[in-house]
Amino acid sequence: MREELSSSVPSTTARLPPRWLLKLFTKINVVVYKLSAGRLMNQLSGMPILLVEMTGVKSGRTRTIPLMYVPNGEGFALVASQGGAPRHPVWYHNLVAKPNIRITYAGQTKEMTVREVFDEEKRKSGKLVANITHRIRLTKIVQREEYRCSFVSK
Repeated sequence: MREELSSSVPSTTARLPPRWLLKLFTKINVVVYKLSAGRLMNQLSGMPILLVEMTGVKSGRTRTIPLMYVPNGEGFALVASQGGAPRHPVWYHNLVAKPNIRITYAGQTKEMTVREVFDEEKRKSGKLVANITHRIRLTKIVQREEYRCSFVSK
């Protein structure tokens, strides 16, 4: 029984695929999602994704990436946890510096503004994320407030 439990809980020391492979998968995901109007490649690890088009802080180039989200009122909560890694994901820095973005969700694209949430609002959005995701690792990250920020787009 103990072996079964330990094998079902994700390891924090799990190795990520090479960076080039992640970038390639991201590009493929974006193209397929757009071409299918969000009907294909619209989930990652069982969680729904949307596309976020943002401007890179250093390059000034437009970037589009798929991100998992949780619906939050008329907007979306995006959690910058990167699996509990000690650094912010790159997209976090882009959104902090340039909060005007475009979201593609369910075949529709909308202009939105991102804001970071803190304190009580962060705890509330963290509970929302934990309740909806039911993912052991993400729920633990949110409960321990290991994520650096939570964004709510409106």
